Amino acid sequence: MTLPPERYAEFQREGRQLMETMNASSDGRLVLSSSYLNVLASKAVS
Repeated sequence: MTLPPERYAEFQREGRQLMETMNASSDGRLVLSSSYLNVLASKAVS
């Protein structure tokens, strides 16, 4: 299933807003609590 471009943009905005609301970090990282899965990821700096 493919979303139309305007719906996909809305989906991205809603996802970003949700992550910002749930973010437990205040130093620029994204820290989300989950009772099912914990993921640690870092962005490579070149």
